[in-house]
Amino acid sequence: MKVDFPVFHPLGCSAVTIYFSDTISVEINDFIHIFANFLRDNTEKYWTEIVPTYHSITVFYQPTELSYDEAVGRLNKNYHDCQKCYRQTELDKRLYKIPVLYGKEFGLDINRVAELNNLTIEEVISLHSSQIYRIFMIGFLPGFPYLGGLPSSLITPRLMKPRRSVPEGSVGIGGNQTGVYPISSPGGWNLIGRTPIKLFDQCLENPIKLEAGHYLQFIPIEKDEFDDIQNRSKLGNYEMICEEYVHEKN
Repeated sequence: MKVDFPVFHPLGCSAVTIYFSDTISVEINDFIHIFANFLRDNTEKYWTEIVPTYHSITVFYQPTELSYDEAVGRLNKNYHDCQKCYRQTELDKRLYKIPVLYGKEFGLDINRVAELNNLTIEEVISLHSSQIYRIFMIGFLPGFPYLGGLPSSLITPRLMKPRRSVPEGSVGIGGNQTGVYPISSPGGWNLIGRTPIKLFDQCLENPIKLEAGHYLQFIPIEKDEFDDIQNRSKLGNYEMICEEYVHEKN
């Protein structure tokens, strides 16, 4: 059955979820972030929160001020207004470079990833760190990046029994996804390394270091580099590498 997008659905009594596609793509995700920025820049007093995801966006509103139908009507108008300027809108892209100590005591499951994919540990590290990943959305945990672009040769089933606690900074693979745990949390992904960078700091005005719509690359480091960066990060004098990035469309 053909679906005409966008599709509007209620979420509880105070939010609308707008679906723009049933597939995941950079182009759709770009439009979602452009539309999210459009809503923020042309914000109405009724919108209280805007949450972009892979191929949808959820907009929370004041139910005492708007009915669901009124909210949908306003959002539909916003959508068509944004469509008019979409092609002329450029998103500034950044590439975050995240240092990672792979294997050893921080990569408890790197052997499992290697064995299940008929790879050596060195090949796992090379494949994982040579890829540039798209940050499609932030979710699950504060600052947790959902990344697209994991090489198919690294796809690994999640653990049968999740860990009760995965340490902050752990880098893992779960199915066809990879990501970084910004805080300690239960989790069932295969741990292959750890970053010394603090990706979430609730004491800062902007506590989340990574933003959706940008790109990320993991950079292999050794133990002495890990300790140095971790110490500098704790003291607040380490600046994560972040460069301008031009995404080459296929």
